[in-house]
Amino acid sequence: GTRDGAVSIWSLEGQPPRQPLHIVDQKHHQKILRVAFAHDNETIAVCAWGEPMVAEGREPHENKPSLRVWKLTCDKQRYETTTFTWYYKACCECVAFSRDKKRIVAGCADKVARFWDLSSKRKSPNKTLRCFAAEVTGVDFSWDNKFIVFGSTNGRVQVRSADNDMLLLNYSHDSSGAKLNSVAFSPDNERVVSGSYNTVQVWSLNTQNQLNEVRTDSYVNSVAFSDDGLRIVFGCADGTVQVWSPNTSELPRKMGPERHTKGILSVKFLDERRIVSGSLDGTVRIWSVE
Repeated sequence: GTRDGAVSIWSLEGQPPRQPLHIVDQKHHQKILRVAFAHDNETIAVCAWGEPMVAEGREPHENKPSLRVWKLTCDKQRYETTTFTWYYKACCECVAFSRDKKRIVAGCADKVARFWDLSSKRKSPNKTLRCFAAEVTGVDFSWDNKFIVFGSTNGRVQVRSADNDMLLLNYSHDSSGAKLNSVAFSPDNERVVSGSYNTVQVWSLNTQNQLNEVRTDSYVNSVAFSDDGLRIVFGCADGTVQVWSPNTSELPRKMGPERHTKGILSVKFLDERRIVSGSLDGTVRIWSVE
């Protein structure tokens, strides 16, 4: 997703990709904040920032912040809106699908988390959660769909039950209250990782204790676990992508020798051997971790 409102879909099969398969909604005049794939690889959610001015020939509501859900058609060459588009006065800062493909949760700038049941196909949320003291900027479902982790701009991390919203873990990532940009669950559903300011922390859901921490030279914008849970990748404001093994005493390894020329917005393990990163420099890169 880009600032000009384009969402590009790429195939990683075959030769290294040079051109996207398709670009959806390129002309809706909304800066893209976040995108997320459902775990069936057939559905995407797009958080867009609305423009303050009404674009020529468009309805006023189309320039409000929005959350859009797109479905990949059977020919796998284009996307179409088959679920909903939701407009609101406060933008969605983050979004995540449950791994059973039944629910979406979005964290919003008005300090509220909102939930949609995808089977209902309602445009309005099925449930709202109002228990945050600041904007919700990070969210992730556990791999067994039982828990949800939230991160906020005041640096606090909460883990709650996905069924009854019970608070299971609540900690402050940084004593200074620095903005927290990213949170993620481990594949064993027992740990969460959070990235903020110049630190990455790993916490235990069972013991409610911090397990490990590593400091960096730059603000951490995005974090993610590998599928085996042994490594964490994080992307920083200085353009570096770093891989850390929290169960060892090793320092994080920087991908390179080249780096992005501007800050990282998002990182993710594609598989055990590859990492993808997106940056403010307008590029998406794939890194080998072998």
